[in-house]
Amino acid sequence: MQEELGIASDLIPGIALGFGGGLGRRGLVCGALNGGVMTIGLRYGPMQEKDAAYAQVLELCRRFEGQHGSALCRELTGCDFTTPEGRQRWSDSDGHAKCRQFVSTTVEILLDLLNRQ
Repeated sequence: MQEELGIASDLIPGIALGFGGGLGRRGLVCGALNGGVMTIGLRYGPMQEKDAAYAQVLELCRRFEGQHGSALCRELTGCDFTTPEGRQRWSDSDGHAKCRQFVSTTVEILLDLLNRQ
């Protein structure tokens, strides 16, 4: 998404590190979706077009939930990442493949939303 927005920064990958597992393994909002919200924020800049940004965030969430049934990590994965057993269940069930799909969905939606501008 950096290339799509024309923004280059070594900080961007690391700034989202804590989003994994639904905010530090708490099972809250999917990290891919959180990253999508950050992308919209980068696109619209600090408070420049707040209403447009909020509208796109709402649409991103609506579409993501429409495709996956939820925006919550624990519901999407069926795992409790706060426990070793939950993390093992994710590993055993090829959780990376699920998460890659959530990232892919988010990117597809973002590309559509951002290219409509």
